[in-house]
Amino acid sequence: MRILVTGAAGFIGYHLSRHLLETGHDVVAIDKVNSNERLDILVQYENFDFRHGSIADISFLQEVGEVDYIVHLAALPDVRKSIGRPYIQIQQDVLGYISLLEYAKVLERLKRMVFISSSSVYGVGGGFSELSPTMPIAPYGVSKLNNENMNTCYCHLYGFPITSLRFFTVYGTYGRDNMVIWKFIENIFLGKPISLFNNGMNERDFVYVSDVVDAILLAMFDEKSTGHNVYNVGTGTSVSVLEVVRIIEDILGKTATLETLPPQPGDIPKTCADIIKIKQDLDYAPKIDITSGLRMFSEWLIDRLN
Repeated sequence: MRILVTGAAGFIGYHLSRHLLETGHDVVAIDKVNSNERLDILVQYENFDFRHGSIADISFLQEVGEVDYIVHLAALPDVRKSIGRPYIQIQQDVLGYISLLEYAKVLERLKRMVFISSSSVYGVGGGFSELSPTMPIAPYGVSKLNNENMNTCYCHLYGFPITSLRFFTVYGTYGRDNMVIWKFIENIFLGKPISLFNNGMNERDFVYVSDVVDAILLAMFDEKSTGHNVYNVGTGTSVSVLEVVRIIEDILGKTATLETLPPQPGDIPKTCADIIKIKQDLDYAPKIDITSGLRMFSEWLIDRLN
């Protein structure tokens, strides 16, 4: 299969692309980043075709030609930063996505498109099933919800199936070094203080990157569903940020120096995915619990720091 992965040089895009390459698929990768450690690994595969550019450029997309599947991961990822850059967030993540949909609608071989959405679409709605109210409180979540609505529109108008996956808090190897768990492990190991907003009481559904790759693959190769389908991707459990710190302390055998701070604008007190629908429809079953995931990630990161 020939599979287009946007944002392939990113955290999740790297893990997905590497899995696809190692299982014999041809990956056409698009990213605005043209050099980083993840990309340096991927370009070593013969079946990896990297295109440096923006999905907002429709002529650039048309040069890619026919593909069997599209997985759209490219996005400006930081919820908090989106509050200070709403114009850039909407321009890149909403207008750019329309170009990708316009490219996709005329493809003859396309079997399915997978759009990576976010639990941020729920905002402070208080419920986290796919039927819960969507009330995003940051431009990042607004952009994701808008694109989900465009998916419904394009499925209705042009007939090709799209699946939207609402990721909860993803962590794991080859992530970004500004991600919270990365910073916790690094700072505790090095004896530096860590900042805990809302005194560490915020709760998150932390899902390991290999489990979200499994979810993407299940959604991609789903041959049963039509139209636009939306699924949560998480573990179905949540833990407090402070509890994560305590687990990392146990793994490293070190005590964290804590700086407790008030909540930040755009923060949501608790997220927890209801994953009944994706379990029933796609047989999704997360395999990595929080302690096992933190241990794997810590071992990988400490090896790098040493």
